[in-house]
Amino acid sequence: MSVNPLSATSNNGKTIASFFEGHPVDSIAQVFFHREAPSSPVCRKYIRITDAHILRFLTGYGRRPVAAEALHAEAATTGQSVASQANLDRVKGWWWLRLLRSLAWRFTPWESSPALVAWLDEFDPQVIFFCGGDANYLYPAVEGWARRFDIPVAFYITDDYVLPISTRSPARLIYRRWTRRVFRRMTRGAGAIFTIGDHMSKVYEARFGFSSVPIMNAVDIGRRTPPQSVAGERVDFVYVGSLHSNRWRVLSDLGSAIQVLRTEGVDCELTVYARDRPTGEAGAGLASSRVTYGGSLGQEEVAQVLARATVAVHVEAFDRESKAVTALSISTKIPEYMAYGVPILAIGPEDVASMLYVRDGGFGRCVTTQDPEDLLSAARDLAQDPEERGRLSARGLELAVINHSSSKVSALVREVLSGLVSRGSGWSAKSGCQARMPAHW
Repeated sequence: MSVNPLSATSNNGKTIASFFEGHPVDSIAQVFFHREAPSSPVCRKYIRITDAHILRFLTGYGRRPVAAEALHAEAATTGQSVASQANLDRVKGWWWLRLLRSLAWRFTPWESSPALVAWLDEFDPQVIFFCGGDANYLYPAVEGWARRFDIPVAFYITDDYVLPISTRSPARLIYRRWTRRVFRRMTRGAGAIFTIGDHMSKVYEARFGFSSVPIMNAVDIGRRTPPQSVAGERVDFVYVGSLHSNRWRVLSDLGSAIQVLRTEGVDCELTVYARDRPTGEAGAGLASSRVTYGGSLGQEEVAQVLARATVAVHVEAFDRESKAVTALSISTKIPEYMAYGVPILAIGPEDVASMLYVRDGGFGRCVTTQDPEDLLSAARDLAQDPEERGRLSARGLELAVINHSSSKVSALVREVLSGLVSRGSGWSAKSGCQARMPAHW
């Protein structure tokens, strides 16, 4: 159960799908809450409830039960609804609206939708894998279903929405406190907790006292070897990912540095691949730095682009609000860069989890200041030193095999979930999950 559907291309949906590679397809079913269509082959049974279903219920004054939309296996081949997601991105900062939306969900009896209840009864689940993020209205429903079926919950945390932040928005403060309260209840009742990385696990254990199993995005490593770089060749800096949370500002700064390199005679270019063409301030900022927009990519196209890339770019914004969201998270794109043996130029605050991962792993060059000279120096070094690029490529591919192999990660998830089922543990009122990484891992 998660907000986003299992996906072959989209961040969280793609990450979660990677955990279930190799599991029997008919043993997996997903409840999700987004207009995006599923596009992963790991599952055939889907059902969704969206804002539109809630709105129809509310405008009908409750005369009919909340609808739920069951999707057939062929729905897994359809693409996402780009327009609806773009609209959602625009309102993420409207905290009073988000609070009202959550209240509408919380006080609408969607979890007792006849279609949803019948669908769940027919599937008869043995365990719930739940990734709720800050969709605080979903957490009580998960607990209710765990109690109804007397089954355990495995709680997966990808981003931080609960640690204290500084904000001037009363609505955001209320929203975050609500999320923290249901988060704490979930961590006490879940049979196992997964996090997106070691840094998050350590921070949460110190802060909240629960242990957890770190798992990161799993990728198909195959028999890849690091690409060979030679001096004097064209250097293609490539960024694949989203432009929100002020990431576009950092990319614009890099574009300015690359302009300087071109005046020095270095044949190089920065190309950004994102779901939507940047517009407004972001579009103007990237255009002024002569950053090329390469379009939106499907999974096969991502593979083709990374196979040709000279340097892969990862960015985290330096402003306080953006940093608060990403501080404990590992970008889903970093393992893909590693698996293709592409050296990484990582730009962002030094204490953000993704930056720590690149630095400690030794498979990329990190720029942790906003000094244009530091950024220019790092870009110049990578552009002009093929031996260094080769060393970083080999190290990234080595760590990808150790930390991100889809067969290893999915086997770990399967072992933890099977252990919950075999112990017959349901929802628990204990004072904190004690699940840890299995000793032989």
